[in-house]
Amino acid sequence: MNKDLTNSLFAIYKNSLHLGNLKAINKNAAIRVYLLDSGYSKKDFSNIQLMNRYDAIIAIKDIHYL
Repeated sequence: MNKDLTNSLFAIYKNSLHLGNLKAINKNAAIRVYLLDSGYSKKDFSNIQLMNRYDAIIAIKDIHYL
Protein backbone atom coordinates (compact mmCIF):
# COMPACT_ATOMS: atom_id res chain seq x y z
CA MET A 1 0.00 0.00 0.00
CA ASN A 2 1.52 3.34 -1.06
CA LYS A 3 -0.05 6.00 1.16
CA ASP A 4 0.30 9.64 0.13
CA LEU A 5 2.16 11.07 3.11
CA THR A 6 1.12 14.64 2.28
CA ASN A 7 -2.31 13.61 3.53
CA SER A 8 -1.16 12.29 6.90
CA LEU A 9 -2.88 13.94 9.83
CA PHE A 10 -0.68 14.51 12.87
CA ALA A 11 -1.76 15.23 16.43
CA ILE A 12 0.46 18.01 17.80
CA TYR A 13 1.50 18.00 21.47
CA LYS A 14 3.37 20.45 23.69
CA ASN A 15 4.62 18.98 26.96
CA SER A 16 2.20 16.05 26.44
CA LEU A 17 -0.84 18.36 26.04
CA HIS A 18 -2.77 17.94 22.77
CA LEU A 19 -2.88 21.23 20.89
CA GLY A 20 -4.51 20.29 17.61
CA ASN A 21 -4.17 18.33 14.39
CA LEU A 22 -2.35 19.28 11.18
CA LYS A 23 -1.80 17.62 7.82
CA ALA A 24 1.83 17.39 6.83
CA ILE A 25 4.40 15.19 5.11
CA ASN A 26 6.01 14.14 8.43
CA LYS A 27 5.93 14.94 12.14
CA ASN A 28 8.70 17.54 11.97
CA ALA A 29 6.89 19.40 9.20
CA ALA A 30 3.65 19.27 11.23
CA ILE A 31 5.38 20.78 14.27
CA ARG A 32 6.98 23.51 12.15
CA VAL A 33 3.68 24.44 10.50
CA TYR A 34 2.03 24.58 13.92
CA LEU A 35 4.79 26.86 15.26
CA LEU A 36 4.58 29.16 12.24
CA ASP A 37 0.80 29.35 12.63
CA SER A 38 1.35 30.17 16.31
CA GLY A 39 3.50 33.19 15.50
CA TYR A 40 6.99 31.72 15.71
CA SER A 41 9.46 32.34 12.89
CA LYS A 42 11.65 29.90 10.97
CA LYS A 43 14.68 31.09 12.94
CA ASP A 44 13.03 29.69 16.10
CA PHE A 45 13.38 26.16 14.66
CA SER A 46 17.04 26.21 15.70
CA ASN A 47 16.02 26.68 19.36
CA ILE A 48 16.43 23.12 20.62
CA GLN A 49 14.72 23.82 23.95
CA LEU A 50 11.63 25.12 22.12
CA MET A 51 11.54 22.26 19.62
CA ASN A 52 11.96 19.61 22.34
CA ARG A 53 8.70 20.76 23.97
CA TYR A 54 6.72 19.65 20.91
CA ASP A 55 5.87 16.23 19.55
CA ALA A 56 3.58 14.85 16.87
CA ILE A 57 2.06 11.46 16.17
CA ILE A 58 -0.09 10.25 13.31
CA ALA A 59 -3.73 10.73 14.27
CA ILE A 60 -5.66 7.48 14.67
CA LYS A 61 -7.71 6.74 11.55
CA ASP A 62 -6.89 10.31 10.44
CA ILE A 63 -9.65 11.69 12.65
CA HIS A 64 -8.47 12.01 16.26
CA TYR A 65 -5.59 11.72 18.64
CA LEU A 66 -4.54 9.26 21.34
